[in-house]
Amino acid sequence: MKRQLSALAALALFAIACSEPTSIDRSLIGTVPSLDVSAVDQGVITAGVGLTAGQVRLCKTTPAGDPALTWRFTIAAETEIGTDAPVAPTSPVTIVGVSGQTVCTATPVFTSTKEGAELDQLTIVEVGTGASDPIPANWATTHIHVDLYDDGPGYDPPAPGMTVTGDLTTRTVVLYINNDMERVVTFTNDFTEPVGNEGCTPGYWKQDQHLDSWVGTGYTTGTTLESVFDVPNAFGIDNSTFLDALSFKGGNTLTDAAKLLLHHAVAALLNAGSPDVDYGMTEADIIADVNAALASGDRDTILDLKADLDALNNAGCPIN
Repeated sequence: MKRQLSALAALALFAIACSEPTSIDRSLIGTVPSLDVSAVDQGVITAGVGLTAGQVRLCKTTPAGDPALTWRFTIAAETEIGTDAPVAPTSPVTIVGVSGQTVCTATPVFTSTKEGAELDQLTIVEVGTGASDPIPANWATTHIHVDLYDDGPGYDPPAPGMTVTGDLTTRTVVLYINNDMERVVTFTNDFTEPVGNEGCTPGYWKQDQHLDSWVGTGYTTGTTLESVFDVPNAFGIDNSTFLDALSFKGGNTLTDAAKLLLHHAVAALLNAGSPDVDYGMTEADIIADVNAALASGDRDTILDLKADLDALNNAGCPIN
């Protein structure tokens, strides 16, 4: 199964890519190690967004190579200290992610007007993707980064102004803010390629009546082994086609073991490339593992991988 990467036409006007740090005359006075927060140099907001008093900025980091999604957050505020009425929540907030970048809202998601000993309590929850979709099961929230800045040296926030609590499982962070403080909150999610449980055998793929199933896999019956795998010249099968490999037989020699591995590796690639098969490995992983096994020159290593691919190829073929 191939990972499907979303095509991003343009960033929405409300979000900006945060790749260039912007120095400001404020001091970093607190982070939250319990939420796996990285330290930030004092006086620098790494998100590259300029803050003013009382503002909270929300950011989203998408690790390089992960699909780019639109992320949705709810934000609710209430008065924790002081007597002012609760502030109306601003939600939902969406951020269009960019693979390999941190993207922040162009405007603050909340601005506090509390003064002195008064504080607003702000609860931010990552609730879904797109306009209404839940967060896919293969996206885990792995990092919530919270920075606290103040308006000048020596500022001592009222209790519990320094306190930030959060839960990666519920994707929630709770913080406090007034008009002498600024905060940057950055959520990071990591994508795990789903593992499928379908696979068609080499025998299926080589049958004449099933050759139409090759359409959409990215491979043809004439694709050569050497054009995809790093096949050692000693095996003498570099120019064999994928269709040839599906008829390879085993034997007692190292070359026979390599042929048997490639017999199953070709079927594995066709399964992984097929839009109709939910296979248990990606094409990239199959190619990397096969190349490593062939390069080892060790018959047992080659046959161990052959056995793994054989099992995956016999998981059950969904194609008629």
